[in-house]
Amino acid sequence: WIQAGNRLTKAQRTIEFERLFKDYIGTDYAIYVNSGSSANLMMIYGLKEAGYLRNNKVIAPAVSWVTTVSPLIQLGFDISLCECDRNDLGLDIQHFEQLCKDQRPSFAILVHVLGHANQMAAIQAICDKYDVILIEDACEALGSETLAKKLGNLSLAASFSFYYGHHISTIEGGMVTTNDEKLYNVMVSLRSHGWSRDLPADEHQRLAEK
Repeated sequence: WIQAGNRLTKAQRTIEFERLFKDYIGTDYAIYVNSGSSANLMMIYGLKEAGYLRNNKVIAPAVSWVTTVSPLIQLGFDISLCECDRNDLGLDIQHFEQLCKDQRPSFAILVHVLGHANQMAAIQAICDKYDVILIEDACEALGSETLAKKLGNLSLAASFSFYYGHHISTIEGGMVTTNDEKLYNVMVSLRSHGWSRDLPADEHQRLAEK
């Protein structure tokens, strides 16, 4: 396939991989990108461009990976770090609620460290209480489950990585999953540097009428 040399970027194989992946995770949409790092960046940038954020405050985990936090720094967010739960290495519930109460952030990102699920029911209840959007970094958690769902299908959006040290590899590569159509369309456009070429026909029409 590589030796044929006729297409080395997004084509039918990518589209089929996205379809299979979203079906596996159980979401409505999946968007393939060049790395898990880009997946985090696009997910966070997508929230901003979709107009979903009421302010620039965000909660991130104290135990994470550099590419979980670096997009937040790059995009100028005011970041509060949440302490780690000693049992699952995720967000500490008491500290998370205190940060939500004190900071009133627009959103929070969590990491399922080494495939261990965060306490998702408690975290989502806190997010609902303080009107905080939740997203997941599931780059180390492909296939892990909690609450009868795969990790990566328990928030507004989630990121995955296919770096060679992870569960499956595309040498490099990453994915974002979501059930939100608007966010999906924004991220698809961002992947194409703001172009609308990958958007569905009805979305093209809607943009043309604006």
